Parts: sequence; C-alpha cells; structure tokens
Amino acid sequence: MRQRKSIILFCLLFSTIAFAQRDGEQLIFSANLDHLLESELCSMINKGGTFIKGEGWQATSVESQLFIELQKALPYEGTFIVRAKNFDPESQNERGKQQIINLYSCKCGDKSIFYTDGSWCNVRTGNKYLWLKNDSLAYFKFLAAPRGFDTRLEVRCFDAAHKWDLNHEYEFKISWNRQRILCYMDDVEYANLKFEGQTVPFKYIFLGTDNLIWGYGAQPGPVYSGLEIYGRKMTNLDDKEAPYTSRLIPAYPNPFNASTIIEYTLAEETQFSLCIYNLRGEIVKTLESGHKQMGRYQIVWDGKSDRNDPLPSGVYFVRLDSPAFQDIFKATLLR
Repeated sequence: MRQRKSIILFCLLFSTIAFAQRDGEQLIFSANLDHLLESELCSMINKGGTFIKGEGWQATSVESQLFIELQKALPYEGTFIVRAKNFDPESQNERGKQQIINLYSCKCGDKSIFYTDGSWCNVRTGNKYLWLKNDSLAYFKFLAAPRGFDTRLEVRCFDAAHKWDLNHEYEFKISWNRQRILCYMDDVEYANLKFEGQTVPFKYIFLGTDNLIWGYGAQPGPVYSGLEIYGRKMTNLDDKEAPYTSRLIPAYPNPFNASTIIEYTLAEETQFSLCIYNLRGEIVKTLESGHKQMGRYQIVWDGKSDRNDPLPSGVYFVRLDSPAFQDIFKATLLR
C-alpha cells in the first residue's frame, strides 16, 4: 500500500514538472482566459468577445478581440500555446480574411510597425484562401516577420482532406528562435519559416482581430483557453542579446506634417549625435547628442528648429554620427 502511494505521489510530481517545463523551456506565463486578468505579469482588454466561466474567451463576431499586454517582453526563443474549441473555419467563414492568433512587438494601430524593426506573426483563415474556387473549406495562412515588412514571409496551410470538428479541442503552438518560426496544430507542423535577426521581441497578443486599424476581422465562434508561454524565465531582456548594428531606421510617416518618428540602433556604447540638416548642409535641429549604451532608441521630431520655430516645407536630412560610423536619410516636411 505504501509503495502504491509512493508511485501515485511520484506520478503527480512528474506531471507537475512536465507542465512547468516543455522541451527544456520554463513556463513563464499562463492564463485560462475565462475572465479578465490584471496582474504584475499582464493586462487584458476585451473588445466584443465573451468570457465563459470555466471554459475560456469566445470570439462572438468578426469584431471580437482579446488583447493581452505582457509587462515584460518575451525571450528571443520561446513557445506560445493556446487551445480552441467550437472551432471550424469552414462553417465560421464570414470574411475573405479572418484573424485567429497574432503576436506583435508593438501595439500600434497603424502601419508604423511595417517601417521599423518590429516583429510579428499571424495565423489567419478566410475564403480568400480557398484552394480551389469551388472549395467551401477555408485554408490557413501563416505570416511572420522578424524585422519589419521587408523580412515578411508567408505560407498557406492544410488541404481539402482536413475535416473540422466543433467538439474537438485544437491546440495551436507557435515556436520561434533566432533562425526559424514554426506553427503547429495538435503537434503537427504545418508552417516553418525563416525568422532571422529579431531585435524587437514579442510583447503583445491579440486573439481574434489584430492590432491594425483596418483589421481583417476575427473568426467568430471559437472559444480560446489554456494559454501557455514557455521560454527562459521572464526578465528584463539584456540588450546585448540582440544583434544590433549601428544604423538609422527610416522615419515614419515620411513625408510628414505634424511630426515623424525617428528610430536608430547603436551596436556599441558610444558618443553620438542625431541632427537634422537642410539642403545647404546646415544643422537646423539637434535631436540628441552625447553618450549612450548599445540598444535601440526612438525620438519624435516635430518639424521645428533648435529655436523652436516651425521649419518650412522641404527636404531635410536626418544624420546619425559617431566616431565609428555615419548614417543618413531624407525626410520630407509638408506644411
């Protein structure tokens, strides 16, 4: 009897350890998604969805969104898992493009993430992705970008042989590292894309519609639950982990009227200056100067001079200087 109790206790202990670790990664965040959560780890906003006690969050319309902001960014290597029941993209097909799962490095509601080093991935479906014109089955598309729009890759998934079951609980898993990002359903791999050079890690989760103002809408019907994120222990990420190069990132918007966002990265600790020049080569605005650590930075230029006078419409040059490098791009001011 004592031996039997020992075996039972060992099994319970083993199952707890197995839950806390996955393929050598530690569990760093989890939520059952059946209620609004505010904690030191995250905050949530529910837009047009429904919490079902003991079950999860349901996307009830194409406008539904559960937004989860993590207080600390995720590691550069990790695994995201969420489960979905009452899930059938064929019967729940209402739009050309319907979002399911979205991970982003920022929560912007416009195109600015496309013109920075931002990273994102999307799982979406919809009748836009039918394999054949006469198919009723909505296929999947998986998209991922490690460093802005120019690095975006995508692939369509599944075939007409796949049958959906509203009573089945599907498990979606997204795993990423510095080379690849993969997407699984029920532990079957259906997407594997290159994902090299991520410098701005994931921090924001959108179930249903994504973070863009024109969003493609949600797939209505699924009930999401059992959210888990694995990776290194969640800490403030050390900038030295990111493979930075010293460079300017093109301003957005450009051309601009009221203001524009200028971002830059420094590959090492250095003296530097960030200045605006006119067409005559004169400095009209010193945005920043001094000494900074390696990292990624952002500043807003309001189109004014050092004397706080509004500058006239025209072409200006944004220049980043240090003893070891220089970088420059054009910015067009329209009054």
